[in-house]
Amino acid sequence: DDDDDDEEEETAKDDEELKETGTGGDEVRESGGEAPIPPSTIPSIILENLPTFNSAFRFEERL
Repeated sequence: DDDDDDEEEETAKDDEELKETGTGGDEVRESGGEAPIPPSTIPSIILENLPTFNSAFRFEERL
């Protein structure tokens, strides 16, 4: 029984250390209040080759 108690105490200490350092959530935030990077623009060639909603689902053929 004593060994089990020791293991529980060690895991509790590890949890406290994680809370103190704050690792995990800080990476997501922008550092220094910088604006998030906008998504890159899609080239017009790709946009021109995208199928339209009607052609993709072939509504015209179903009518």
